[in-house]
Amino acid sequence: MIRSTALVTGVVGAVLAALPGCDRAREDPRLPNVLLVSVDTLRPDFLGMGGDPNGTSPVLDRLSARGVLFTGARATSSWTLPSHMSLFTGQYPSSHGVFGDGRSLPSDRRTLAQLLREEGYRTGGFVSGPYLHRAYGFDRGFDVYAHCMDYVVEVTPEGRVANLLRARQLSHRGITGPAVDEEIGEWLDGIPPGEPYFLFAHYWDPHYDFEPPFPWDTWLDPDYGGRFRAIGFLNNRRISPDMPAERKKRLHDLYRGEIRYTDGWIGALLDRVEARGETGRTLVIVVGDHGEEFFEHGEKGHRNNLYEETLRIPMIVSLPGLFAGGRMIAEPVSLVDVWSTVEGLLGRAPSAEGQGVDLGAVLARSVPRDGIVAELHRDLIAFVTAGWKAIADREGGGGELYSLDDDPGERRDLRETEGETYGRLMSELESTRHDRFAPEDLPIPALDEGTEERLRALGYTE
Repeated sequence: MIRSTALVTGVVGAVLAALPGCDRAREDPRLPNVLLVSVDTLRPDFLGMGGDPNGTSPVLDRLSARGVLFTGARATSSWTLPSHMSLFTGQYPSSHGVFGDGRSLPSDRRTLAQLLREEGYRTGGFVSGPYLHRAYGFDRGFDVYAHCMDYVVEVTPEGRVANLLRARQLSHRGITGPAVDEEIGEWLDGIPPGEPYFLFAHYWDPHYDFEPPFPWDTWLDPDYGGRFRAIGFLNNRRISPDMPAERKKRLHDLYRGEIRYTDGWIGALLDRVEARGETGRTLVIVVGDHGEEFFEHGEKGHRNNLYEETLRIPMIVSLPGLFAGGRMIAEPVSLVDVWSTVEGLLGRAPSAEGQGVDLGAVLARSVPRDGIVAELHRDLIAFVTAGWKAIADREGGGGELYSLDDDPGERRDLRETEGETYGRLMSELESTRHDRFAPEDLPIPALDEGTEERLRALGYTE
């Protein structure tokens, strides 16, 4: 893959040299803090910066206005586990191997937390969803890795999540923002001023079920007197493609309420950084892990397909002097790029395992960008380039091709009429070597038959 040029390295070096005092950690005063925020199930078109007029994201909008918004950002899958593992490893799902339930990261893979701890950073992770459990390997490299859920995820000695069905049901109803904030506050209070840290914060609340707390349940319609709720979202028969327009609006407003509620907690986190006097020397990266489908292609939720409503995510990067000025960059970028961007910021030579690019190179427009990859289990794979998107069925069921410039909603499959373009994209996809680190053998802990059947009914198993 394409990486940073000498020009970008020089720019980054100049920015690091200008950052106020910190201490390679305690030896290099130029190292910035790294604050990585992931918001579960966040569609960019429901944010102010993405065109939503309802004021759902004032904090993120302000961050975007002072940083850089990558409007062409995509997840590497349409659900939480593989996308977050790509965020942590800089690898596509075929390479890191954690593309389905029960698979954990191979022992020979490094994480972003390990990379930064090697540089002397304090590392803290604060998560609020069952698929971020340490059993999958996410805690690797963290000094502190806190589960901020109000329920227990039970893990067997073999690494199997024993109560996955129950944990998922409880996670759909939980409110986790306050617990994430409290745990982060305690951890930050223990870090001496000037000592660089890597903080990963995961906010789960926008994930269905869409049941925001008061007043965000009715903030867009204070006089709402109906009885519609989004409890049991996936199996709720009232939530269907032919639901009345007013009910669909109510569903969207509940989702917006979850986003607005979470936006406030992100604001509280940024306020903590500011109160420590660290805004000027903190790299802030905010991403979604996947989107959400509201029947655009006949389904609801996610983990169903690789269409844009579940792949497109917000990605905001902010650091004074480099990722600044409210710029909007439309080139396709991916969650795998976070790894390479942090490496570039640290002045490290690009490591062999990263499959992304330094976003500083994309920002400087110093090099062209390869296409990006998304995968769903072992069945579907998508390849996105500037203006085009191809989706292929690995089981031999055919493929699809869309012109994203002319048809952003992916309504007109052009594979038959643009067969040459489809073939070219498939050839480019093969050249990305998205699977070049694929583990030869990865244990898959088996779920009992009853749980497997119920999870399949919920849409959470392959």
